[in-house]
Amino acid sequence: MDIFLDPQAWLSILTLTLLEIVLGIDNIIFISIVTDELPEKEQPRVRNIGLLLAMGFRIGLLLIINVILGLTAPLFNIMEFEISGKDLILLGGGLFLMGKSVLEIHEKIKGYKDQFWNGITTLALSKICVGIINKRLFRNGLFHIFSRNKISKYELLCIFNKYLNNNSAIIKPVSSGSPINMTLASVHNKYILKIWKSSGYK
Repeated sequence: MDIFLDPQAWLSILTLTLLEIVLGIDNIIFISIVTDELPEKEQPRVRNIGLLLAMGFRIGLLLIINVILGLTAPLFNIMEFEISGKDLILLGGGLFLMGKSVLEIHEKIKGYKDQFWNGITTLALSKICVGIINKRLFRNGLFHIFSRNKISKYELLCIFNKYLNNNSAIIKPVSSGSPINMTLASVHNKYILKIWKSSGYK
């Protein structure tokens, strides 16, 4: 009974509880990422199975935690650091979780092919403003300036991936289930075309 009166024992229990909560959340995130690729109807069942397996493995590890913590004998040295069996197990598990999560997140990137947009960049808008001033193309009223070519969210993500991410991510074209057309249009097409040409665009 003295163990229940030992503050160090309660501190150990609290530390272990916090670690289990953090690792449990990590399991939930990881399983959610993996099961997201499955059909929507199957996701809850597979997610529950995954959580049960994770809980089973966690209980099993808790039962042999004394064995793992006892692997403190140095196996080899890296510079002045001694590496034990416990260190290798912890390092291997951490690297696996990080590597697998990163790979799954990269594979998870989806681009909607049924949601469209035809806005312009700030650079294009600045060139258009310069063209309007230089060519004196002033008119009264409010006009929408937009690209004549629409682009889907999938195509936009592919452009970002190519020029900003060196094509390191995998972008999957998917249907959103809620097609959206956010493209702009105008009744002043001739004037809009003149503005584009004055800015050096074809």
